[in-house]
Amino acid sequence: MNDMTQQQLLNAAAVERRNDRVGNRVLSGDHIKDFAQFTARAAEKRTPCLTEPDLFFDPHTVDEAKKRCHGCPMIDACLNFALDARQVDGVWGGLDETERRRLLKARRSAKQRHWKRQREARAAAAQSDTLFEMSA
Repeated sequence: MNDMTQQQLLNAAAVERRNDRVGNRVLSGDHIKDFAQFTARAAEKRTPCLTEPDLFFDPHTVDEAKKRCHGCPMIDACLNFALDARQVDGVWGGLDETERRRLLKARRSAKQRHWKRQREARAAAAQSDTLFEMSA
């Protein structure tokens, strides 16, 4: 796979749109394009996940796969792709399935707290406007 050019990787992804899989997850739409671009960049940098892909999807080698991730220049892009695509299998960006689920849950909780504060601030502002109008 390391011998494939970026264009060959992109073409392969386009041809296999319906059957593209990463782990057990079927990719579709923008995720196929994103995965093809990610894979092309990873191939240029000769990342460990492309030289030894089985290592990253074997439940018995999770710790070894995580170690390999930590020296990789694509670690952030890899994790972002996995989170965006809701990738459930394997080690991505140095995190296993459980760690990625926890990270997604923490992000959702933070968003919910943010929007709750926004709603409360709008409600308080509306209430103060009403009180101001009454006093005038």
